Amino acid sequence: MQTQNPVGLFFFRHHNIYGALDQRLFYTEDSRRDVEQSVRAHLLDPDAPLIEVKARDGVDINTLLEEVRTPLTTPWAEHQFFMHNYDRWVLHMPTLSVKHPGLVSYYQSEEKRGRNIRTPIKPGRYLKKFFGELLDEETIQSLAIEWETWATPPELNVTQDADEIETVYRDGPHSCMAYSASHFEGCCHPARVYAGPDLAIAYIGPKNDAAGRVVVWPEKKIYSTIYGDIHRTKAALHAAGYKEIENNEEFDGARIRSIYDSRLGCYVVPYLDTHDYAEDAGQYLVLDDSGGIHCRWTNGTNVEDPEPSSDCDECGDNTPDSNLSYVRDHGEFCPHCVETYTFLCDETFNRHHTDERNEGPQEQEYGPDANTFYCDATDTFYLASTRHPHRRTYSSVAMSNGETWVDFHFDAHGYHDAVTGENHPYTSEEERLAA
Repeated sequence: MQTQNPVGLFFFRHHNIYGALDQRLFYTEDSRRDVEQSVRAHLLDPDAPLIEVKARDGVDINTLLEEVRTPLTTPWAEHQFFMHNYDRWVLHMPTLSVKHPGLVSYYQSEEKRGRNIRTPIKPGRYLKKFFGELLDEETIQSLAIEWETWATPPELNVTQDADEIETVYRDGPHSCMAYSASHFEGCCHPARVYAGPDLAIAYIGPKNDAAGRVVVWPEKKIYSTIYGDIHRTKAALHAAGYKEIENNEEFDGARIRSIYDSRLGCYVVPYLDTHDYAEDAGQYLVLDDSGGIHCRWTNGTNVEDPEPSSDCDECGDNTPDSNLSYVRDHGEFCPHCVETYTFLCDETFNRHHTDERNEGPQEQEYGPDANTFYCDATDTFYLASTRHPHRRTYSSVAMSNGETWVDFHFDAHGYHDAVTGENHPYTSEEERLAA
């Protein structure tokens, strides 16, 4: 059995522990009567207004709900006269007039709402017509000025400057991209890709406290999703000749900056509202859902879990940072080069290049950071001191011929001349045995 889509909603006010709440409850053709009975059962006041709002032909329920909510985004929504008398304006759905900046746009009747015909009217005249018995002239005038001030299209700023764009995103309306660059995985803020050549960022208010922002295509005079103050931003856009896109395909082919993060091995891209993918076109990325660069992650890159990578300092191959090992005084090595060209010092446990290997007794290997000395007689390095309490150390002996011997070898093959104070090797086995 096919589930019916909602065709309308009831708008009413009820009370709970949080106070008065505006409630909207959808219904389908078959459920209308049951929904109405349920709503009336929850009304504190049986005579409280219960407004039924039917969807126009061809309008889905989400669009209807947006229309009903729109008056709650106007400056009057904060006043008691407006919130406590929702039955006076719900069917009007008053909002900012796009065609006539500064005026109120509303549906005069249910029949005109069904045909989507809105009527512009001055804010003071609207209030006097529908709230005249509740408001005095002075209040109406004050509220009219409040509307006109709010509704006057603000200056629209359009920028392709990367630094300015980053500031607008960081300090402006909230979204998944409205953070500082350090919040994201990439090498810079992902919004910087909007710095031309085709797209730009339009915003209202100061750049370090923008009230609204949106991605625009200046040449085509079109814009996508607005963040922040939707109505005033939209008014500024339309005053500047921009039109809202009817479908995301209108942004097909738009070029944005190509920023490749070599450390992560991926592209720096924001979460795109219009496209899932982009295509690498060399100098730029092109918005194209048949492309291979994903643009729907919120980490500022085109991959879900980017992993930093760097070039191996020995062979130059790009390697994930997690697979690199530090080699003292030589940098980061990939696993292959670690296996082929390095060793661990048996004294300090630091990793060194094989060019620096010093061979000790019993196949021990020492790096230049170990306190060792070289014995010319045995062609071996020995520890002069150690950090390990049970490891043997050795003493060096300076020979008269300029060589250095290890103590135990000197004891067996050399002698000290008490007259000259010098150390000499025995010249023959007979000399050693005679001594």
